[in-house]
Amino acid sequence: MYINVLEHIEDDAAELVCARHALRTGGYLLLFVPALQWLYSKADTELGHFRRYRMSDLLGLVEKTGFAVEKHRHFDVAGILPWYVNFVLLKNTFKPGSVALYDKLVVPPMRVIEKYFNPPIGKNLLVIAKKI
Repeated sequence: MYINVLEHIEDDAAELVCARHALRTGGYLLLFVPALQWLYSKADTELGHFRRYRMSDLLGLVEKTGFAVEKHRHFDVAGILPWYVNFVLLKNTFKPGSVALYDKLVVPPMRVIEKYFNPPIGKNLLVIAKKI
């Protein structure tokens, strides 16, 4: 399970190969990563991110390293505009308190909405894959 982790690892392909070796055949890999490279900002650098992902790139990486993708989706469509304005346009630095407030006020209702509506774009990506 890699929740907001893979983007911190410079060689993400090597990391997924290690994960594959650690799993039994049929074991599951769960990835939750930031999306949309055009949202990459100083805040990402401060957080230690090497990248943000495009869904097609992430799916290719997962398959290339020996997994079969079972489910994938975008998450947090509501977070795109605030992130873009705050960190890309205004070049603000990352403040954990503001993220905690966003996570408390915006994320819970968006989870409910996105449970029934699979957005075509989002600030994050979720991938569930099985070791083959």
